[in-house]
Amino acid sequence: MTSDAASLCLKAGEAVIPMHTLWLANAIDILHGSCFMFGLGPFPALGVTGAAVATNIRRACGVLYQLHFLTQNADQFRLQFRYLRLEPLVMLGILRIGASGVVQNLLNTAVWIGMVKIVAQFGSVALAGYTIAIRIVIFAIRPTWGCRMLKPHWTIV
Repeated sequence: MTSDAASLCLKAGEAVIPMHTLWLANAIDILHGSCFMFGLGPFPALGVTGAAVATNIRRACGVLYQLHFLTQNADQFRLQFRYLRLEPLVMLGILRIGASGVVQNLLNTAVWIGMVKIVAQFGSVALAGYTIAIRIVIFAIRPTWGCRMLKPHWTIV
């Protein structure tokens, strides 16, 4: 929901709102993450569960902030809930188009889970190294995904 609202803001010419949302959400996550994980202040120490709770609070706050902007403060675009309704035929068309992407993501996830299961047999150190290496690879690959959009759509013959 946050990325959808961010896209709406960008299309409406309000590039600052997604950035402010990110700042707000990350500040909330950093503050609440520490509190819920380690039991700081009135919060119970929940460990990893506390991190999950803090992440959900962050996402909810980000979505609420963007919905507030889109429904109240937008200069060029204002979302009005009375115009929102379900369109089953449109939804079916979107599902048909998106099905192949869902299958591709499921296959990628299944392969990743299989690799983690294989590497986990070599111990926790190997698994930690594999996880870090995958994150580095993903971090390095993402800019190339953006750069491929810069490629011209014509070729020289």
